[in-house]
Amino acid sequence: MWMNARIFNALQLDLSTTRFDLATSRAEARILCEQLASARTTMEWLSVRITQVEHERAAFMQKLTGISIITPSIQYTAPTLGAAGPLGMASDPLAELPSFQDMGDEAAIREGVMWNADGSVRYTK
Repeated sequence: MWMNARIFNALQLDLSTTRFDLATSRAEARILCEQLASARTTMEWLSVRITQVEHERAAFMQKLTGISIITPSIQYTAPTLGAAGPLGMASDPLAELPSFQDMGDEAAIREGVMWNADGSVRYTK
Protein backbone atom coordinates (compact mmCIF):
# COMPACT_ATOMS: atom_id res chain seq x y z
CA MET A 1 0.00 0.00 0.00
CA TRP A 2 1.37 3.34 -1.01
CA MET A 3 0.96 6.44 1.11
CA ASN A 4 1.54 10.08 0.47
CA ALA A 5 4.89 11.20 1.99
CA ARG A 6 3.25 14.20 3.69
CA ILE A 7 0.68 11.96 5.42
CA PHE A 8 3.40 9.46 6.40
CA ASN A 9 5.56 12.22 7.94
CA ALA A 10 2.56 13.60 9.84
CA LEU A 11 1.74 10.13 11.21
CA GLN A 12 5.37 9.55 12.14
CA LEU A 13 5.50 12.90 13.97
CA ASP A 14 2.23 12.06 15.75
CA LEU A 15 3.63 8.67 16.81
CA SER A 16 6.82 10.21 18.24
CA THR A 17 4.75 12.84 20.08
CA THR A 18 2.53 10.10 21.52
CA ARG A 19 5.56 8.09 22.65
CA PHE A 20 7.02 11.19 24.32
CA ASP A 21 3.70 11.89 26.06
CA LEU A 22 3.55 8.28 27.28
CA ALA A 23 7.09 8.44 28.69
CA THR A 24 6.26 11.75 30.41
CA SER A 25 3.06 10.32 31.89
CA ARG A 26 4.88 7.24 33.18
CA ALA A 27 7.56 9.40 34.81
CA GLU A 28 4.89 11.59 36.44
CA ALA A 29 3.05 8.49 37.70
CA ARG A 30 6.26 7.12 39.20
CA ILE A 31 6.92 10.43 40.97
CA LEU A 32 3.34 10.56 42.26
CA CYS A 33 3.61 7.00 43.62
CA GLU A 34 6.78 7.97 45.49
CA GLN A 35 5.08 11.08 46.88
CA LEU A 36 2.08 8.99 47.94
CA ALA A 37 4.33 6.55 49.80
CA SER A 38 6.03 9.47 51.52
CA ALA A 39 2.68 11.03 52.46
CA ARG A 40 1.45 7.70 53.88
CA THR A 41 4.59 7.38 56.00
CA THR A 42 4.14 10.92 57.27
CA MET A 43 0.49 10.26 58.05
CA GLU A 44 1.37 7.15 60.04
CA TRP A 45 4.04 9.05 61.97
CA LEU A 46 1.68 11.95 62.71
CA SER A 47 -1.01 9.56 63.94
CA VAL A 48 1.42 7.93 66.38
CA ARG A 49 2.83 11.26 67.52
CA ILE A 50 -0.54 12.93 68.10
CA THR A 51 -1.72 9.92 70.10
CA GLN A 52 1.46 10.03 72.16
CA VAL A 53 1.08 13.77 72.84
CA GLU A 54 -2.56 13.30 73.88
CA HIS A 55 -1.61 10.55 76.33
CA GLU A 56 1.23 12.67 77.76
CA ARG A 57 -1.12 15.63 78.18
CA ALA A 58 -3.65 13.43 79.97
CA ALA A 59 -0.92 12.13 82.30
CA PHE A 60 0.15 15.69 83.14
CA MET A 61 -3.45 16.71 83.80
CA GLN A 62 -3.86 13.63 86.01
CA LYS A 63 -0.82 14.62 88.08
CA LEU A 64 -1.83 18.28 88.22
CA THR A 65 -5.53 17.98 88.97
CA GLY A 66 -6.07 14.35 89.92
CA ILE A 67 -8.75 14.06 87.21
CA SER A 68 -8.51 11.12 84.85
CA ILE A 69 -9.03 12.18 81.24
CA ILE A 70 -9.96 9.81 78.42
CA THR A 71 -7.70 10.41 75.44
CA PRO A 72 -8.37 9.60 71.81
CA SER A 73 -6.17 7.23 69.85
CA ILE A 74 -5.74 8.17 66.23
CA GLN A 75 -4.86 5.18 64.09
CA TYR A 76 -3.91 5.32 60.46
CA THR A 77 -5.67 2.67 58.39
CA ALA A 78 -4.15 1.64 55.11
CA PRO A 79 -6.52 1.54 52.15
CA THR A 80 -8.00 -1.83 51.26
CA LEU A 81 -6.84 -3.55 48.12
CA GLY A 82 -10.33 -3.53 46.65
CA ALA A 83 -10.48 0.27 46.82
CA ALA A 84 -7.40 0.76 44.67
CA GLY A 85 -7.73 2.74 41.50
CA PRO A 86 -5.23 3.06 38.67
CA LEU A 87 -1.55 2.57 39.55
CA GLY A 88 -2.50 1.05 42.92
CA MET A 89 -3.61 4.41 44.33
CA ALA A 90 -6.86 4.78 46.23
CA SER A 91 -9.71 6.01 44.08
CA ASP A 92 -10.37 8.73 46.70
CA PRO A 93 -7.14 9.81 48.44
CA LEU A 94 -9.08 11.79 51.05
CA ALA A 95 -10.78 8.57 52.16
CA GLU A 96 -7.44 7.51 53.67
CA LEU A 97 -7.45 10.37 56.16
CA PRO A 98 -8.97 9.91 59.62
CA SER A 99 -12.53 11.15 59.85
CA PHE A 100 -13.53 13.66 62.52
CA GLN A 101 -17.08 14.18 61.25
CA ASP A 102 -20.00 14.00 63.64
CA MET A 103 -21.90 10.73 63.22
CA GLY A 104 -25.21 12.36 64.22
CA ASP A 105 -27.46 11.89 67.24
CA GLU A 106 -29.33 8.82 65.96
CA ALA A 107 -26.16 6.91 65.09
CA ALA A 108 -24.58 7.92 68.42
CA ILE A 109 -27.58 6.56 70.35
CA ARG A 110 -27.38 3.29 68.37
CA GLU A 111 -23.68 3.07 69.31
CA GLY A 112 -24.49 3.63 72.98
CA VAL A 113 -23.30 7.22 73.35
CA MET A 114 -25.49 9.36 75.61
CA TRP A 115 -25.19 12.87 77.08
CA ASN A 116 -25.30 14.04 80.68
CA ALA A 117 -27.37 17.08 81.67
CA ASP A 118 -24.25 19.29 81.53
CA GLY A 119 -23.57 18.24 77.94
CA SER A 120 -20.65 15.90 78.64
CA VAL A 121 -20.53 12.57 76.85
CA ARG A 122 -21.49 9.35 78.64
CA TYR A 123 -20.62 6.00 77.09
CA THR A 124 -23.12 3.26 77.93
CA LYS A 125 -21.51 0.36 76.03
